[in-house]
This record gives sequence, structure tokens and C-alpha cells, in this order.
Amino acid sequence: MGITPEDLEILVRECTIVFNSAATIRFSEPINNAVRNNIYSVGQLVEFCNQLDNLEAIVHLSTAYSHCHKKDTIYEVFYKPPMSGSEVQAAVESLTKIEEEIHIYPDSSERRFQRDETEESICTSRDSCEQQRFYFDGLTSSELRNSRNGNLDKQTSIGAGENQRGKITRPAGTSLKKNPYNLLDCFTTIALRYSNRPNTYTFTKAISESYLLDCVKRRTDRYLNGRIPVAIVRPSIVGGAWREPLVGLVDNLNGPTGAILSLYTGALQAMPGRGDMKADLVPVDMVTNMIVSVGWFLVNQGKSSAEESNIRTDEGVYLFNFVSGHRNPLFWHQVTDKIAELSYKFPSRFMVRLPGSYFVGAGKLYDFYDLIVQKFPAYAIHFIKRRLLSQRIDGRSNSVKVYKKIKQMTDTLTPFTSNQWSLCDSNTHSLFEKLSPIDKSIFHFDVKSIDWNEYIRNYIIGSRIYTLRDDTQNLRAAVRSLKR
Repeated sequence: MGITPEDLEILVRECTIVFNSAATIRFSEPINNAVRNNIYSVGQLVEFCNQLDNLEAIVHLSTAYSHCHKKDTIYEVFYKPPMSGSEVQAAVESLTKIEEEIHIYPDSSERRFQRDETEESICTSRDSCEQQRFYFDGLTSSELRNSRNGNLDKQTSIGAGENQRGKITRPAGTSLKKNPYNLLDCFTTIALRYSNRPNTYTFTKAISESYLLDCVKRRTDRYLNGRIPVAIVRPSIVGGAWREPLVGLVDNLNGPTGAILSLYTGALQAMPGRGDMKADLVPVDMVTNMIVSVGWFLVNQGKSSAEESNIRTDEGVYLFNFVSGHRNPLFWHQVTDKIAELSYKFPSRFMVRLPGSYFVGAGKLYDFYDLIVQKFPAYAIHFIKRRLLSQRIDGRSNSVKVYKKIKQMTDTLTPFTSNQWSLCDSNTHSLFEKLSPIDKSIFHFDVKSIDWNEYIRNYIIGSRIYTLRDDTQNLRAAVRSLKR
């Protein structure tokens, strides 16, 4: 785990509560990275916890969308995972090993007309040969080797439109990132489709919950059943800070922040989805307060019998859905309406074009809209700057690169802006009621107290100041630019 022996000795002696929030939260993370960071790491964590002499509780952070395949109510219980943790780790390890060990014979056909002293060694080589052609629409060995390393060039892939020997012909629009000759990509496609999960993040998070349960059940002498308690916290979409450490603080593009800033600056005109769907946002500081409160509960009351508390367990583990849609619903159109309002009142100096902030139905309608309003202008600007004006293009001036990033972002967010879930949060509500009045003030996480109009306003302005680094001192110049 990268812990020095000296630090480990201190932790073994002094650590009492373990909060596990380590994970990759990228929706498009390759399956091998997602499994390593979100599942394998859970096993490593439990092994680490086994060494702690004074451990009193484990709190694991998951997501409310780990079981997003369910259309009915998602309760604070375990659900059957798509695969077991050991199975998915074994599958990824086996597929990776197969890819590494299958021998790809180098093609020596390009050298077959050379007449030199190496001709005999070429003809009798055990590793290279002039190859037969069985797959006329497939890759040569050298191209297949490059495809494994992500070096498949465009001329031998999509868009080539040629049926020459050694060229691959695939349907237009197929992404090179999902290479059909990569076993892990094939496994990802099958696993997500069969488990009905939109991305590798929700897929691996669902498995990590049951894998944690499997790991602690191997040590019944140490965990659960009146011994060291374990809890899993499932927050929904995490947004900027409500109060602490600064109102509206957010310093990354994770979650909805990237979409908010893209709409705010005009880089994105519309989101795919439905404005009448619930936007189940929870402020990051409330999530933190809630997790700390769970740790307090486990240490002080979690060791008692489940019958003595109205906070229920499943399989001996406490589960908490931390969501806002059940008690204080917010809808996506409220978010886009506030973006549209503030983008003209407090414009950014990074404004790309006049802001537009609304939803277009996901699917063919949005694809057509995206082609006309987003993709075509991006490529047209790129062509004019590079070919006609001979300008150097890099960073934010590369309109095509910006478009592709935004397109990837909208694709990953579409399942969450086009659907909504019913999530039960009775354990979370009961936990807040257990806090003393002072603790409720210090560790406040009651979502009913959120004024969404004020929160979304602070979230947008905070995103502008702390993420875009666009200080309010630039406001006058931005207003003049917008009027022009």
C-alpha cells in the first residue's frame, strides 16, 4: 500500500477508524484500472485493517448508483452483484495474460524480394514468415500488435474506406478507443451490457460492496456480529460545497461541474436528457459530515445488537443511501435555468459564444443537434484557423479537441440526466436524528435544509472562481465582451 514500516507501526498502534474513499471515479476508466482501484484495493484495505490493533470501525464509500440497473426503489440493503470480486479479478487477469502471451508472428513479406546474406535466416525463422491471409477484412500481424499498444493509425482503421489487403474496414463512427481486437474492451462491452450498467465505475462499485462483505466475513472472529462494525455509505451526485470550507468551493471538473461550466461559457449549448428528471445532488461538505457521523455511530452504537437501534443492517453491515431526491427534490431544468440566468448576469472571460442552457432529448434527436450545433462549428473553426489563417492551434484554441472532450462528458452523463431513481434513505435520516443539537449544527447533513436556488447559484459562481480561475475582477471586461 506504499506505507513505510515506521508509518505502519504508528497506524497499527493508534488508528481506530478507517474511512475508505480511495477509488477511481472516471466513468470511462478502462476495466483493468477500474477493477484494480475499486475492487482489488478493497481486499488490500481489509488485509491492512486486519493488522490494526485498536481498530473500532470501517466506513467504505460507494455510490448510490452502484445498482442503477434497478427501476424500482433502491433500499439500503445488498443486491446481487454482476460478478463476484474474485471472479472479475480473475477474468481481467486472465484476459490480460492471454493478450500478452499469444504470439503474434512478425510479417516478413515486405522483405521477401531482398537478396542478401540474411535471406536464408528470414526464410527459416521460427518467429517471422510471409503470412497466409485468412481474414481479408482484418489486420495484419504488425497492425494487430500496434492496435494492442493503442497505436492503430487512422489510415488502417475507421474512415479509411478501403478494402485493400491489410486494411481493416469497420463501420463509420466506430471508436478506436473501444478496439474490437482488445480482449479487455470486448469483456467491458459484454459485462456492461449483460449487467445493464452504463459505465465501468458503477459496474465495479456494485461488485466492491459485495466483495467487502466477502472479505470481512472471512474473519468472523474480528468483524460484524457485535465485533468491529462495518458500514457502506452511498452518496448520489456530489456537487460543490454548501458551507465548508468555502461556500460554493469546487476545484475539479468531476460530476456535474464540467457540464455546468461548459454550459456557462457557451462551449456547450444543450445537454442530452430531460429537464423534468430529478438531479439528485448532494453537497460535498454534507457528504463529509455524514461519513464522519457514520464513524461516530459505529464506534458508539454500532457494536450493539441491530434490534436495539432503528438503523438496520443487512448481512451484519450498515448501509446508508445519502441522497436528496427523496426528501428535497431538485430537477435538472432548475439547474439549467440558473445557469442561463447567471451566464448573462456574471459572464466569464472564457466565454466561447453566447450561452444556451437547455435539454434536448437523448438519442437521434440530440445526435442531429450535436452534429449541426456542436460538431460542425468546431471542425469548421479548426479548418479556418489551421488551413486558411495558418494559426498555431493548442490548448483551449483547439476547437476539435475541446469538442471531443465535451462529447465524451455528455455521453457519460446522459444516463443520469435521462433517468431518475427512487432511493430509500431511512437509515441516513435516522442517523441524523441520533445526533445531539450541537452535533447537528457542526456535522450538518440534513438535505431538507438546502435552498436549491441559493445552492445552485453559489455552485455556479464557485465553479467559475475556483475551477476556471476566473476572478470577479474580470467581470467588467467579460460584460463588455458579451455585449459585443
